[in-house]
Amino acid sequence: MDRSKLLRRGPVLAGLGLFGLVLLLRFGNTVAIALESPRPSRSIGTPAQGELHDGKRLPSRGENFRAYSDLGALLGRNAVHHKVRDAVLEAYAELARDHADVTFVYGETGWPGGGRFEPHRTHQNGMAVDFFVPVRDRDGRAR
Repeated sequence: MDRSKLLRRGPVLAGLGLFGLVLLLRFGNTVAIALESPRPSRSIGTPAQGELHDGKRLPSRGENFRAYSDLGALLGRNAVHHKVRDAVLEAYAELARDHADVTFVYGETGWPGGGRFEPHRTHQNGMAVDFFVPVRDRDGRAR
């Protein structure tokens, strides 16, 4: 992004500079997680017509997983019901034991407050997670 476009984004982003923007992308989701409400999540309605209250963000990365996009995570496109978050993290921990050579990637989940989530028709109540499936090459290495 050129500096003139950055300046139009406002003084906060312009003042960060390139290094600050990189830090924000890398650690912003972690900061947002630390600031989340301790209240349990509440899912209302269906994945296609629902709400999420007190959604919890998935971490951007762990021992054997990462988000599809640091920017998507920073924007909050990785929030789920707290029980879904716990199940996903437990599954990744088990996969780390059984498939230590694979890095898994999760995609979009929804907004911390639920509701419409373009371009998806679902992902509204914190109960949906997109997962990318690792593919192995002819030699059996995960790609």
